[in-house]
Amino acid sequence: MSRSVAILGFLIATILLLSTTSAAAETFFKDMFTDPADGAFDMSRFIKTRTGFVPILAPVTEPAVGYGAAGGVVFFHRKEGEPLRDPAPAREGRMTPPSLTAVAGFATENGSWGVFGGHRGVWKEDRIRYLGGLGYADLQLTFYGTLPQTSGISRDVEIRTVPFLQDLGVRIPGSDFFAGLRYAFVSSDITLSPGGNLPGITDREWTGNSKIGGLIPYLEYDSTDNFFTPNRGIHARASLGFFDRIFGGDYDYRELQAKAVGYWPVLPNVVAGLRADGQFVAGDAPFYALPFVQLRGIPALRYQGTDVLTLETEERWMVTPRWGLVGFAGIGKAADGFDALQDAETVWNAGGGFRYLTAREFGLHMGIDVARGPEQWAIYVVFGNSWF
Repeated sequence: MSRSVAILGFLIATILLLSTTSAAAETFFKDMFTDPADGAFDMSRFIKTRTGFVPILAPVTEPAVGYGAAGGVVFFHRKEGEPLRDPAPAREGRMTPPSLTAVAGFATENGSWGVFGGHRGVWKEDRIRYLGGLGYADLQLTFYGTLPQTSGISRDVEIRTVPFLQDLGVRIPGSDFFAGLRYAFVSSDITLSPGGNLPGITDREWTGNSKIGGLIPYLEYDSTDNFFTPNRGIHARASLGFFDRIFGGDYDYRELQAKAVGYWPVLPNVVAGLRADGQFVAGDAPFYALPFVQLRGIPALRYQGTDVLTLETEERWMVTPRWGLVGFAGIGKAADGFDALQDAETVWNAGGGFRYLTAREFGLHMGIDVARGPEQWAIYVVFGNSWF
């Protein structure tokens, strides 16, 4: 009898404990992941805690490496009581970018995989911006060469690479301009599949260890109202990279890049965006460092050249305060030489997707895009926006 009572008491205590734990978990979830303004799922409160982070688990559908999965964690660093909005009168109403630390990894069906870590620091009330990162990736890729007559020829190559990046930008007082300096270093071991070399690519580029290293001074302009998902403003950067043996690489070349993205509210719930990007390389750059057309729906490295131009537009319509739809389309060209761009093939993309306001206080949207390029479809998971 006493044994039965003991067992019954144990069961009752277990049920009460589970009920209490369940209730506590429900309360914690409601406090951390529900917006009191509208009762919807929202991560703002959790992000503002000392351990605030956003987990990311997404399929990989990049056509260059095939289907797979990627996962990571983005940590938000904010001091207790730090305002979300910029205190400077000239920048009133804009969100102060938070400092972030991210770790991530991916693996795909063709054997590609990689791990990465990085930190973006915002210091002195956004007067100093820092970016640093380190990673390792084993990539199974296909290259098509850079000359028009090689567009139907391809070679498979494995690149085991270690990228390293350091970047420091300082705001020019009283303005939206930043002057900065970036150091980039990439060490790669390259293995080429059997077959003949592609025109325009030398034998020494295809096998063994290869390194590039360079200093990249830049001038940046940023008037966007939000770091994650802007609704208005312009973010532009012009840089000139000096890649040389004295910076740790095996190649000497120069890279000029100019990029601008702009956002304009054209209707109360509609934001129009435009992105323009030009990249130009002169000198002894290896094939894997040449620019390529970067558009959703087009495989990375598919359309390469020493000179690349890209133009893309995107419209975002917030159907409700939380849910929105996007549509986008773009064109790009790649050629060896600026004069050859006029006659180069014009490649295109188009597609659409949805967004959800994941963290209202940070203006952070997440969602999925489906894109079509000249050859195939692709799916992309979007954190913040597709252009930064």
